[in-house]
Amino acid sequence: MVKTFSYGFAIAIPAIIIAGPLFAVTLKKINSTGLIIGDHLNDAPGDQLPGVANSFISSLLPIILVGVAYLIPVLWPPGTVLTPVANFIGEPVIAMVLTIIIATCTLGLSMRKPVGEIMRYYTEAVKDIAMILLIIGSAGALKQIFIDGGASAEITALLGRCSLSPLMLAWVVTAALRLCLGSATIAGLTAAGVLIPVTQHMPVDPNLLVLAIGAGSLFGSHVNDTAFWLCKEYFKLSMKDTFRSWTVMESLVSVIGLGGVLLLNYIP
Repeated sequence: MVKTFSYGFAIAIPAIIIAGPLFAVTLKKINSTGLIIGDHLNDAPGDQLPGVANSFISSLLPIILVGVAYLIPVLWPPGTVLTPVANFIGEPVIAMVLTIIIATCTLGLSMRKPVGEIMRYYTEAVKDIAMILLIIGSAGALKQIFIDGGASAEITALLGRCSLSPLMLAWVVTAALRLCLGSATIAGLTAAGVLIPVTQHMPVDPNLLVLAIGAGSLFGSHVNDTAFWLCKEYFKLSMKDTFRSWTVMESLVSVIGLGGVLLLNYIP
């Protein structure tokens, strides 16, 4: 996971720069009547707001913990007492649990918020991610249907005769699923389930394969994608402007991600 994260971070930097501020220059003529900050939000007194450092560290803490877990074996020889500690905090679930505990203390209890109010925040957060969890579950179910129904084997045999490299093949398959299904999560998970049998006997870095699938899952967001409509309604854009901004931006990130994956694949 740490190696995948490191590769992804290296690819994300140019993708963010190109698809962000550089691409935004071409969108100056787009008129948006939406509000980034809703009028319903109330200004809280300064002493009730967390500091900038506290806010950023709390948000980035999972990444920081995984990064520290990666650096410990590099800075200290293996077999020391720090090695199992690094393996422990480097686990995604543990990193998230530690983040929640620390954020509860630094953003909640230290700001003199009662436990009941903090739990109410967590309840609202669970409501927001419930649909995402259902989508992930349905994606796994769809993948299993493909496997148990034999569709995965047929697709595997078809793709096995394809002359594309495994990384390019992963991107193309995921991008096609994304265009058809709309959901990046379902496209990524389904593609992973279909492509694993194909790539098991191929000389391909699994970390780069994950990133190729992730890049393909961002390609061509359009009207069958919930995020497309969220962007359109949030910023009050026309269909044309949403395609011109959101769809092109997502596709740029996808293509740049593929380019970064292929470049890393050729670096010894």
